[in-house]
Amino acid sequence: MPEVSIILPSLRLDAALRTIKEFSVTNGNIDYEILVVSPFPVKEDRVVHIYEGKALGTIRAHNVAYENSSGKYILPWADDHYPTVNCISNMLSFVKSNVGPFIGSFRSKVQGKEVNRYGVYNRPYACFGCFSKQTVNLVGGYYDIVYNSYWSDPDMALRTWEKGGKVKVCPNAWIISRNIGDQVEVNNWNNYFEKDKETFLNRWHHKLGNGIARELVNKEWTLINKPLDLKDSF
Repeated sequence: MPEVSIILPSLRLDAALRTIKEFSVTNGNIDYEILVVSPFPVKEDRVVHIYEGKALGTIRAHNVAYENSSGKYILPWADDHYPTVNCISNMLSFVKSNVGPFIGSFRSKVQGKEVNRYGVYNRPYACFGCFSKQTVNLVGGYYDIVYNSYWSDPDMALRTWEKGGKVKVCPNAWIISRNIGDQVEVNNWNNYFEKDKETFLNRWHHKLGNGIARELVNKEWTLINKPLDLKDSF
């Protein structure tokens, strides 16, 4: 039974295959599986393929994969992000050193420059993280299927904070972001972002809005989703 389950929904065959290869090259010493949810077949070592004929949003795909995962630890992933050498082992050591509900957040670079990390309602969340299935159970479940493709990661983070847990950045676990920016991404954004934002605000804004008018956030969501100072986010 693998220790780590990497969840990889994808509508891009070439990108998915490259990501799978990158894990093998950079973290092949770790006992992991990759659960690929896609409309195309993938037959690679360590891959569990789950066929999805129609794209219904990434959160549904994540949940189907989670239900079929075998690992004790979960890494939600995307096909345009790549691991660096030993990032999984570094992250696992970090997560295992923390108790209670806990999410470890990867550090990310784009073209050699570190990407800002973000907090929602001043609480850090992990765009790309790692957590145990025990944490999932403690915070009320994996990514909530009330969402389609967006806002599920800050939602899970807020559930973690609400249960007395933490979200912290692992200082030595790096990933490389290469946002593709193709029609797949455009369609996903157009179809789901606003709807998922409304779902998120309906759940959390009355609790955590701290006097910020809802109509203002409806127009400008960055009022509640802000970059954290890099030196203060560990």
